[in-house]
Amino acid sequence: MILNPRKYARNMPYYVITTFDDPEMAKKIGREAVEANLAACVSIIPALTSIYRWKGSIDENEEVMCLFKTVDEKVSDLEEFIRKEHTYEVPEIVSMKMDRISEDYRAWLVDSCRVEE
Repeated sequence: MILNPRKYARNMPYYVITTFDDPEMAKKIGREAVEANLAACVSIIPALTSIYRWKGSIDENEEVMCLFKTVDEKVSDLEEFIRKEHTYEVPEIVSMKMDRISEDYRAWLVDSCRVEE
């Protein structure tokens, strides 16, 4: 069953997206975020080519994309963690609500973001 998460005042599921030029750094930060319960999961998507304007010129680099899955209560802390650990001067950090999500996946995501005691 697919649920509309707008019904939920708390534990709204979110994606937090960023990119890295180093796959090992992406894995390190992803693992640390999951271990700290800032995210339930991070999917690392390899082999992206990014073309962008930076300091007056057009650059092109190979990157990996990290798709963190978390809940609204953790978004600010996760964004700050990424900002602190990231090697880019201006990292891409984009957070988006999940518009539709299966009930089972949402329950797993919320449970996985809880702090273990």
